[in-house]
Amino acid sequence: MVCASGSLLAEILLLSVREIGILQDLGGPKIRLGKLPGEERELQPDERVILSPMTGLDRSVIPVNYPYIVEDVAVGDRILLADGLVELKVEHKQADRIVCRVVVGGVVQSHKGVNLPTTNIRIPAFTDKDRDDLALGLEEGVDFVTLSFVSHERDLEPVQDVLNQNTNRPFLIAKIEKPRAIERLEKILAQARKCSDPW
Repeated sequence: MVCASGSLLAEILLLSVREIGILQDLGGPKIRLGKLPGEERELQPDERVILSPMTGLDRSVIPVNYPYIVEDVAVGDRILLADGLVELKVEHKQADRIVCRVVVGGVVQSHKGVNLPTTNIRIPAFTDKDRDDLALGLEEGVDFVTLSFVSHERDLEPVQDVLNQNTNRPFLIAKIEKPRAIERLEKILAQARKCSDPW
């Protein structure tokens, strides 16, 4: 993927002999690990690890920056770390922490992403940062916009509200990254088409 400023994109388009579409990939909600002792930790298969949104706990606890992780995850849910290379399974929950078994081990590092593929999180798919980024993208005349972690057709509605105010509407691409989205795939696709339809 090539990232470029608006002025550089304009220059590339002028010099190109082919039509080039510009795709803007919105970041979506970000859940990350906190600071780990030594900046990284190796997790072994079948090891039990504790995750918590609280800070200042025992050094063995892995901090997560999502305050609702204990409430939102369920026993049996999968948690993916290190770009999906490390997998945990939630075994039980306590008041301020969750206890997980390491299914697939590996090294995890401070401030890296946490993916909750089977959990219905309460952060919207279209965040305030996405809204600001999309406004800039529309100013630059992007041709395609992707929205991450779409799990329901309602996730696309706030994007549609923004696009409705723009005369040059880009095509909207819903990124299907959660199993729950498969159950509503046809409705998500229909809503994405509706968002991308011209007036």
